[in-house]
Amino acid sequence: MKKLLTILSAILFISSNLFSQSSINGLVCYHGDTTEPIEDVNVMLIDTTGIAIDSCITDDDGLYQFNNVQDGTYIIECTTGTDPGGIDLADAHQIRWYLLGFTTFTPIQEMAADVDGDSTVTWNDYITMVVYYFAQGNPFPAGDWSFDPITYVVGNKQKEDPPPTNGTSNGDVDGSFEPGNKPLPDLLLSFDGVKTIEANEEFEIPVKINTHFPLNSLGLVFDYPEHLFNIIDVTSKQGILNFDATNGQIRMSCVNSLKNSFDYFVDPEIIVKVRAASDLKNAYNLNLILNNESHIIDSKGMRLENITLSIPNIEILDQKAELSNNYPNPFSNSTSINYKLPQAAMVTIKLYNLMGQEVTTLVDKFQNKGEYRISVNSDKYFLKPGKYIYKMSLNGNYEFSRSKIMVVL
Repeated sequence: MKKLLTILSAILFISSNLFSQSSINGLVCYHGDTTEPIEDVNVMLIDTTGIAIDSCITDDDGLYQFNNVQDGTYIIECTTGTDPGGIDLADAHQIRWYLLGFTTFTPIQEMAADVDGDSTVTWNDYITMVVYYFAQGNPFPAGDWSFDPITYVVGNKQKEDPPPTNGTSNGDVDGSFEPGNKPLPDLLLSFDGVKTIEANEEFEIPVKINTHFPLNSLGLVFDYPEHLFNIIDVTSKQGILNFDATNGQIRMSCVNSLKNSFDYFVDPEIIVKVRAASDLKNAYNLNLILNNESHIIDSKGMRLENITLSIPNIEILDQKAELSNNYPNPFSNSTSINYKLPQAAMVTIKLYNLMGQEVTTLVDKFQNKGEYRISVNSDKYFLKPGKYIYKMSLNGNYEFSRSKIMVVL
């Protein structure tokens, strides 16, 4: 009898351990703020062998739940495909001050600042953010998001749910991002004056920042008509400027000198050097368009709002070829014809009688943009008294055809 009871007790003990199961309820929040939950996070439950035994997605309140979890030790890890945000040069400013010893970081800030993914905050993280990410538009080597993994023990004595999982958009050191909300633009763009250009012309677009606040850094992004403009250079007399112009977008970051952390610039102006395309016939909008990523950081590392940037309105110079009436007209011996080319072209000017028969060719060559004059001598071309038609044709990127009448006495 005692032997039977012993066997039954052993079976019950083994069964209770085999089928002892619990639920895990948790929260994923942003930068340790439980009032800022992160939805659509993939939460994985991983056992001690590294195998993910279950996964779920956080709801609108950042909550997740695992049911029927057997006793044991687990690691809770998170990933998300949510778009990152909250990254600007204010975060780079904080990294810089941290490296100079002027401030300290919390663990979540260190995780956000480690944008190169080497588990240490260094000057390479600062350069990666200012140049590689913002000026060149590349993703962070560390990826878009980072989450703190949590080790959690499930057992009969476990009564508390796991602590909240902290997540951060990599680069958002100050935690300004609000998951689920799209930021409003900080800057406004106005047009100041008119800049007229011609095909193939090299010209400059000044970008003026209309504020008298001392500034630490500028992060500007402009969209531009890539098929009409070739961006040659972007310069600034103040600060250290990096830029990249690809796929119809100019990205630029301008920060004050690294040698003196208290050296700020005021009333900066950025010059965008451009070459126009050779064909502007179908151009309808040549202006730069300010992208909502653009922002300005003041001397305290704070993002400024309602600042106006001004640029000139870009217009095409009136590109009409001109063929003038010959002078004098009528003439008996010699007359002159003036014509104007808005750009280089193959120029042909021929003389016809009223029957449409070609009398002679006055010009037949490639000529550059400019104003020209030719002389027509009646004796040289054996012109009898009467009316003649002279016709100018241009071929190339710019096409033109025009006829006039001359009278020989």
